Amino acid sequence: MYSFIDINRGRYPVEIMARVLKISPRSYYDYKRGNYSIRERKREELEQRIQIVYAAAKGCYGSPRIAAEIKANGYPVSANTVSKYMKRMGLRSKLCCRYKGSHSYKPHSLRICPNHLDRNFTTDAPGKVWVSDITYIHTKEHFLYLTSIIDLYDRKVIG
Repeated sequence: MYSFIDINRGRYPVEIMARVLKISPRSYYDYKRGNYSIRERKREELEQRIQIVYAAAKGCYGSPRIAAEIKANGYPVSANTVSKYMKRMGLRSKLCCRYKGSHSYKPHSLRICPNHLDRNFTTDAPGKVWVSDITYIHTKEHFLYLTSIIDLYDRKVIG
């Protein structure tokens, strides 16, 4: 805005350009002298802090994480404010692909077992209905598989 006034200063009076741009002529002259408002100084300081954290995270942090880092350094700021500044500065976090589990709804020719329980998980006697589930535990070397068998009568683990 101020650079536009600088460029066109010879053609039009500063007061008229300031009125059209809805700023005060005083703010233009302060800009020329290097006197920035407190708000402008805070904005520049916050932009610098955002750029430092963004660069340190190699572009992987979004506005919530950047806001948390800046807060941890003693400068109170909200994630919404950081988001607004990041948009203005053209910064976006790099998105990483998340794990997409196997698509179990693909058509297949395997036999499907009948549903005997039909979501009725109550029973009147012990040892009548057992259920099982399997969990995959990822370790550094490989996956471990954990399965458990539970009696639905008293919810005790059988195996």
